[in-house]
Amino acid sequence: MRVFLLTAAVLTLLLLIDHEVHGNSYYRRRRRRTTTRPPIDCQWSSWSLYSSDCGNSCQGTRIYTRYRCIPAENGGRDCEGPSEKTEPCPDSGCQNGGQWDGAYCNCLSGYAGSCCQRRVTCPPLDAPSNGHIGPHGMSPGDEVHFSCDPGYSLLGSSSATCQSDGNWSNNRPICQRSSCPALPVVQHGSMYGSMTIGSTMTFSCLDGYTLSGPSSITCTGAPNGQGVWSAQSPTCTAVQCPTLSPPPHGTISNVTAPSAGTWNSLQCDTSSSLANQGLVYSVNCITDATNFNAETFIEEKSTSTSCARDDYTFFNGICYKAYGRNERYNEARQVCASDDGILAMPKDDATNNFISQLCDADCWIGLSEPNAEDLWEWEDGSNLSSTGFSAWARRAGIQNSGARSDDSGEKVIDHNHDHSDNKDCVLLQRIGPKWDEHDCTHGHHFVCQSNHVIHSQVQTECNVLTNPDPIAQEAHLYGTTIHFTCSTGHTMVGTADRVCQANGQWSGSQPTCHAHHVPECRPLHAPHHGTISGGNNLGDTVTFSCDPGYQLTGSVTRTCQSTLDWSGTQPTCTKIQCPPGQSPSHGHVTGNIQYGDTISYNCDAGYVLTGDATSTCLSTGVWSNQPPQCTALACSMPSAPAHGSVDGTTFFGDVITYTCDPGYTLSGASTQTCQSNQQWSGTPPTCQRVRCPALTAPANGDMTGNNRYESQMQFSCNSGYQLVGNATLTCLADQTWSGPVPNCSLKTCQPPVAPSHGSVTGGNTYGDVATYACDPGYEMVGSPTQTCQDNEHWSIASPYCLKIKCPTVSAPANGNMVGSIEFGDQLQFSCSLGHQLIGSSTLTCQADQTWDGAVTTCSPIQCPPLQSPQNGQVSGGSSYGDTSTYTCDIGYLPFGYSTTECLSTGTWSSQPPQCIQMECAILDPPTHGTITGTNFVGDTVTFACDPGYEITGGTSNRTCQSTLDWSGKQPICSKIQCPLFIALANGHMTGGNSYGDQLQFQCSAGYQLVGSSTLYCQADQTWTDVAPTCTLIQCPAVQAPLNGGVAGGNFFGNTATYTCDVGYLLIGHSTSTCLSTGIWSSQAPQCTLKTCQPLAVPDHGTMMGGNNYGNVVTNACDVGYDLIGNPTQTCQDNQQWSGSPPICQSMHG
Repeated sequence: MRVFLLTAAVLTLLLLIDHEVHGNSYYRRRRRRTTTRPPIDCQWSSWSLYSSDCGNSCQGTRIYTRYRCIPAENGGRDCEGPSEKTEPCPDSGCQNGGQWDGAYCNCLSGYAGSCCQRRVTCPPLDAPSNGHIGPHGMSPGDEVHFSCDPGYSLLGSSSATCQSDGNWSNNRPICQRSSCPALPVVQHGSMYGSMTIGSTMTFSCLDGYTLSGPSSITCTGAPNGQGVWSAQSPTCTAVQCPTLSPPPHGTISNVTAPSAGTWNSLQCDTSSSLANQGLVYSVNCITDATNFNAETFIEEKSTSTSCARDDYTFFNGICYKAYGRNERYNEARQVCASDDGILAMPKDDATNNFISQLCDADCWIGLSEPNAEDLWEWEDGSNLSSTGFSAWARRAGIQNSGARSDDSGEKVIDHNHDHSDNKDCVLLQRIGPKWDEHDCTHGHHFVCQSNHVIHSQVQTECNVLTNPDPIAQEAHLYGTTIHFTCSTGHTMVGTADRVCQANGQWSGSQPTCHAHHVPECRPLHAPHHGTISGGNNLGDTVTFSCDPGYQLTGSVTRTCQSTLDWSGTQPTCTKIQCPPGQSPSHGHVTGNIQYGDTISYNCDAGYVLTGDATSTCLSTGVWSNQPPQCTALACSMPSAPAHGSVDGTTFFGDVITYTCDPGYTLSGASTQTCQSNQQWSGTPPTCQRVRCPALTAPANGDMTGNNRYESQMQFSCNSGYQLVGNATLTCLADQTWSGPVPNCSLKTCQPPVAPSHGSVTGGNTYGDVATYACDPGYEMVGSPTQTCQDNEHWSIASPYCLKIKCPTVSAPANGNMVGSIEFGDQLQFSCSLGHQLIGSSTLTCQADQTWDGAVTTCSPIQCPPLQSPQNGQVSGGSSYGDTSTYTCDIGYLPFGYSTTECLSTGTWSSQPPQCIQMECAILDPPTHGTITGTNFVGDTVTFACDPGYEITGGTSNRTCQSTLDWSGKQPICSKIQCPLFIALANGHMTGGNSYGDQLQFQCSAGYQLVGSSTLYCQADQTWTDVAPTCTLIQCPAVQAPLNGGVAGGNFFGNTATYTCDVGYLLIGHSTSTCLSTGIWSSQAPQCTLKTCQPLAVPDHGTMMGGNNYGNVVTNACDVGYDLIGNPTQTCQDNQQWSGSPPICQSMHG
């Protein structure tokens, strides 16, 4: 250090000599000299992580990098070592019990990842539509359960388990709307609707048939979740017209049943083309008299079946719909389920071909492998093997049971079928058509099937094939024609042919036969509730018949004999009776059983009627409806009481039983009965916690808690007492405590021990105090007393006795000390070089623990005070060994030694230095600016810019620093910027905002400038004026035309609309627009009074009045003429005359 300062002083001296010799050249040389800079060594940054494969593979590594944050300069040392290093991962071993096999980690079940670091979870499962799922676990082994809302049934597995490979054991099922059993086809009628719960089936009959029973029934939900119909299907009964009697002296000569052919020329051939579809047999009529059976009577019925919805296609008893969009297998199932259907199931070759033609691409069908066990199942839950049909592609495909076949057709069992590819769903390929297994998560088209069909029946051509006696036929069906003829000598008056109509009435009216003076018997009368037909002439025969529901007793026919008496006896008609009604189980029936009577069914209390509540006795002697059933009502299952359960069934009369959990007792009745009002008898009980007997706190102790079941009683003792027994007792379910009550006993401490060279007195029970004392010449270390505490420990550690010592004495600064501090010992003191002893050189420890003299110190030797050099300072001490430092003021350089040391002789080691002033290099002024100031160290120069310029990118003041460098950076004078204007509303501006720039303003069309159109940026950063504005151009206010009005604004772009009062016509433009020039696009119009065309004066008349709007013209006729029409006409707003012109008509014709 001293050498460096000496060298600097020599250099300074040489510069002073050069200055004295060459004058001002010294400054110029100082400007050109180069300052030597100290060397700077390179330094590394800290290590940072660059990359890591710790999370990707086991036994991995991670890479760290660093960079040279301080490079080497001026000959300094470069950084040593690498800039990159590689380290092994800290957790590079297999995790979670995995085993390393040298290349990979073999993970335990439920874990995955290269290091077994990731716990396997299955993807979350959503609840099926119209259903629920729970619980929501996703870890291997977790099982979720599926259930459906009321009215829906589960199609698929009711549970799924998360497997160790992260896949669920079963696909999510679907909730399909529950349905009612299929209804029988209505003979001679049709039905329309759906069989799902909540749907209604509507019935109708063909013409000629009437509905017996309800016209619609509803599918309702039963307690077991299945559907039941609200009533039985109705029937269609043929309409029958009443029996017609022949007129007196006439007969019914022919009865024609409805038929396309003629009697005795039809043969009916039955075929069963629809039998295999589970529908009905059809009967076809042929007009071949071969093999005619005259005793056969066939009424032919054929069934027409169609789909309930137009977007479905009917085939083989089922409706199908193809979807031309791509969906994954499960999503396709959901789409079908939302339409009350399922994925199509081609269980035979014909259906397989039909579905292939219906779909325009490869399609999903309802066949999958849900349990991944090589067992393929249809969507309805049946196994593929149960159908006996399959259409696998001819390759290593899957057979009915999950077996596969090779190209030779031989079956092979694939025990290693890999399900990880999700190929558990079947795709119907159009080529073939064949089946192929595919990934269920891929999207494909699909086909749904539904059972929503409409069954209807039509009556065709085969009817009565015999030619029965028309007189003996008592009932006539819809369409039957009866032909009447009169006896010889009689003429018919009325309709000869009458047809049985759909309303059960005959067409036309009953004919009569008028005789020619033939002997006749007395007229006979029809029996009560009966009819008579036939004449009463000699030889005539009358026929008696009864009304529907009545039967004839007596002669059916009577003949007028030659004696003019009637043969036989007068018959009577009595009511037909039906068999007695059968009471349903748990019900009864009331009412009469004759024709037309109605019986009523009622159920006992607690039962509800299923079926028709009434039935009517028909004319055929049978009841109109089947007997109903009485079904027991059900109560809703009540909730179990808190801390209890309820068990039993819920039908009428059933009894449920309540029980409580252990530790609880039943409060209330233990049973309830389901009553006829579907309410439970009594009130539900509650479960109350049992209580144990009350306990008493132990003496010198306390307890907390309660005596309810499972509650705990906590025992504690007062301070100084300890618990003997269990601190906690629990109330058990049998109302006893888990143990006896504990007690509290007085605590004791260990007996006190006397210290060495001392003694102790006192007891050792809780609260006792032990007192300690030391022998003479010893002092106690610690407390002289101890107290036995609640924790059975003494309150403080036992004391001990030590030999008396004097206070510790430190060696004097800059000196030494030897000896000990016990009673009677001495301490010896001495001082170091450059110091002198003040005080005693020895001290002795006395009996009262004090030293016999004052503390000794070593004081350093002092040098004379130093004086500061001119333009400098000196700092530091003046004692022996102190170093004083000389410093020069800023801008001055020391010449001589900068430090001096106080020696042991009391003198300084060197003479004071001198301080010489320093300078920085001269700076240049900036362009468009000036500089003022000097360049000595500590001086500051100031930069200024010309008017219109300001300092940017530098420092306006720079100071000459002690390093002979200027502070800051060289400034730059740049043009000033005036503040920017916001965009001109409804206009624009162009130009710059620098000093001297001009800004031009211009308005958009329809706007005018308010203010200066040009502004200049001034030297004081202000504009020559404020910014102008653009205001909307305004046209002159419009005036309404006479007899008219005007509406609209008068600003640019506004439109004024002109109208005229009623009766006035607008002449000119009806609208005018305010233009950007401030004028209107057209002149204001005028309103002129409307006129009508002049009217012609009526012939033979006169006319008075004008033809302007509102004028009334009055017409009058000449003498001898009458005015026909309105005498006045008014000219209207539509420029038309009201009414029609009158005419003048001659009074004389």
